[in-house]
Amino acid sequence: MHCAACVGFLEHLAERIDGLHETTVDLPRKQLHVVLDLSALKLSELATKLADLGYAPAVVSKEGTAQRQNMRSIVGRLAVAGFSFGNIMLLALADYAQSESFASSEFKAMFGWIGMALAIPVMIYSGSGYWHSAWSAIKDKRLNIDVPVVIGMITLFVRSATEVISGAGLGYFDSLAGLVFFLLIGKWYQNHTYNSLSHERAYESWFPISVVRLSKQGPETVRIRELRKGDRIRIHNGEIAPADGRIEAGAGVMDRSFITGESDLVPAGAGTEIEAGSCWKGAVMEMKVEAPVESSKLTQLWNAEAFQKPASKELTDPINQLSGIFTPTILSIAVLAAVVHLWLGSGLVWDAFTATLIVACPCALALSVPFTYGSAMRGLGRAGAFLKNAMVVDKLAQIDAIVFDKTGTLTHSGHQRVEHFGPASQPMTKSAQRMAASLAHSSSHPLSRGILSHLMALHNWQDQDLLPIEGFQEFAGKGIEARIGGQTVRLGHAKFVASSVDGTNVNEVNEDLNTAGTSVHLAIAGCWAGGFSVQKPMRDGVADELRRLGERYELFLLSGDGNGEAARYASMFDRRAMWFSQSPADKMAHIAAMQARGMRVAMVGDGLNDAGALKQADVGVALVEDLYAFSPASDLILHASSLPALSPMLAYALQARKTIRMLFVVSLLYNIIGLFFAVQGLLTPVVAAILMPISSITVVLVALLRNEWTSWRVGLSKPFAKI
Repeated sequence: MHCAACVGFLEHLAERIDGLHETTVDLPRKQLHVVLDLSALKLSELATKLADLGYAPAVVSKEGTAQRQNMRSIVGRLAVAGFSFGNIMLLALADYAQSESFASSEFKAMFGWIGMALAIPVMIYSGSGYWHSAWSAIKDKRLNIDVPVVIGMITLFVRSATEVISGAGLGYFDSLAGLVFFLLIGKWYQNHTYNSLSHERAYESWFPISVVRLSKQGPETVRIRELRKGDRIRIHNGEIAPADGRIEAGAGVMDRSFITGESDLVPAGAGTEIEAGSCWKGAVMEMKVEAPVESSKLTQLWNAEAFQKPASKELTDPINQLSGIFTPTILSIAVLAAVVHLWLGSGLVWDAFTATLIVACPCALALSVPFTYGSAMRGLGRAGAFLKNAMVVDKLAQIDAIVFDKTGTLTHSGHQRVEHFGPASQPMTKSAQRMAASLAHSSSHPLSRGILSHLMALHNWQDQDLLPIEGFQEFAGKGIEARIGGQTVRLGHAKFVASSVDGTNVNEVNEDLNTAGTSVHLAIAGCWAGGFSVQKPMRDGVADELRRLGERYELFLLSGDGNGEAARYASMFDRRAMWFSQSPADKMAHIAAMQARGMRVAMVGDGLNDAGALKQADVGVALVEDLYAFSPASDLILHASSLPALSPMLAYALQARKTIRMLFVVSLLYNIIGLFFAVQGLLTPVVAAILMPISSITVVLVALLRNEWTSWRVGLSKPFAKI
């Protein structure tokens, strides 16, 4: 597949093949993702049907092999066409020079037959991709852009063969070989461009997520691409296993819905195998990596059907609509041009007919969206943002409202100032503190991590000093609970803890503490045991960035914490745009209400308790720092250090969308101007074929140069730092 017509056809295959439910095309990587009923349609049957339609699947053993095989095939056909083109041109030089001695010699006829012999492998081998594609389309009673190309090839060959056989001349085999040669150059360039935008390469460079690896020196945070077979890693509740492995310690359940689509939870404990992409539910777990991290598993998980959002059709629809009417329109124009020239007796019938078929190709138009947005992805990646797919750039350009989570997003996950307190202004007992640390150890929430760090540093505790826990549960937006030494221990929001406490009004205590920051309460065996006052410093540069964003977008704050810090954010958000004590369901409802009012919303959260809100938003932005917080529900993973650069990123995306519109105009003008000269017979088929790759190169250069210039202008990067 190589054009918009291919994409449009393949994405509607489910309407034609029983047992096939959904198809999604990834044009840059030449991949087709399918959802099918294996009881009604076997994979072998699907492969056969795809082959009959002209899209035979490539059976490969390694990632990227299909792209390499495809490029080798193109290069081989290109070499044969180039060899034939050069030699036929040499044979035809004397004829072009209009030498009288050559015209009357026996060499002319011989050169004609040699030229035809050299042109046959060009037709059969070099042009095989066009033949197969066109024949599959005709057999399936449809048209694609290869049909007019094949008609032009047949026209050139038949006319040339007729001249050679009749002795009238050498024919136009040089034009035929040149046509195929330059068409293949265009195809090679297009494939090379697509391959350069591969997600697999982007993953290695930009995936800004990490995991806790256990070494002899103690726990260390490493990027997941640094994991090796045999490493022991720690997985907290709600985190996703980044690699295949085996559980070494810990008990809980695995949520494999991201992988299988099934919502059933699978019990797991020491010795249980765990698959990459499984979401862990339970107390902190240690696993041994049995296989290296594969980017394909994570990117496939990120692109899972459950997390897809309706794509913007404003830019893709013109291409799909054009591909449906393009071929019949061009065929009609070519026939009309030929009829007019035949009636006028101009002798330019075949030039006008074949040049019209060849020059009007939507390749440049089809290339404009994936390349512009693909190169924009690379620019955003250099700035610390990893996008799910290229069309997220388009979504970013359309948003008009941004919703922020507070804890772990606007504030640091670490570097929190924590103070503990107990009942009746007494210090919290050391036993209660140990229980709080043991419970917080299994949670990845920023408040839990802050409390754990505070207590571990205060008492110089190590992991082995913590108490074993059972029945760990985390209630999103509320708190955590487990059994320690036979007692039920709760840590979390005042209302959450108060529901299990008798004799103490935790909510009143919380109101007294709100002025000091966020309060987290502890209950042991139904008794309030005290709590923690947590002051979270705001990330550097975020306050200024919020003011810049507020000049263009409507800003909202949705926080699960109490309103103790409302005054702190009053200068950055309208008081009517701040909501506190919000559950995950509340956040989703607020975003849905905003969308119902016509807003296009981006949600920026830490990816822990915000999965529902990230999925509900038009663009979900998961902020990550030094912990493995991969969220499949997000559209964009943003490194925390890059949050102050959010406004230039959005400006960059907006300019990329304008570049697309510019390229649409350029591509359409190219086709209109080309047709103007082609129908008059002023373009030879070879010149028309040369113009095709030139148009594609023009699109790529305009997109690349404008994206780089825009990146520099908005302050995202230095000009042409990495191309």
